[in-house]
Amino acid sequence: MSIIFTRSFRIITFVPPEYVENVLEAVNHVDHLAYGDYTRVSWRSTPGIERFKSQSNSHPTVGAVGKLSDVPSIRIEFSVPHSKKLLNDVITALLLAHPWEEPVVLVHDTYEPRGMKKALSNT
Repeated sequence: MSIIFTRSFRIITFVPPEYVENVLEAVNHVDHLAYGDYTRVSWRSTPGIERFKSQSNSHPTVGAVGKLSDVPSIRIEFSVPHSKKLLNDVITALLLAHPWEEPVVLVHDTYEPRGMKKALSNT
């Protein structure tokens, strides 16, 4: 049995609950978020709280400049093929759809096993 490991970028961001679908749709226009025989593959958390204090030169979407703010957010993550151009296009779409002035976006360069169940069933 041979499991295939595919190099990819794992992208994580935090989005207000009412914008999760908008952000994912924007990303899906750039990449289908395929994982094996599935598309639109993503992970999301239950709402958590994101905390920030905007500085004097910021323009916060919620909260006030200089004040500590707690806002509900949902963590979403997904993988895209390992292409810096695709990564740039996906992040651009994500940022344009995201309501915050400076959203947190994390990118991990990773390897993901693909086709595991098919490989196991063929042995």
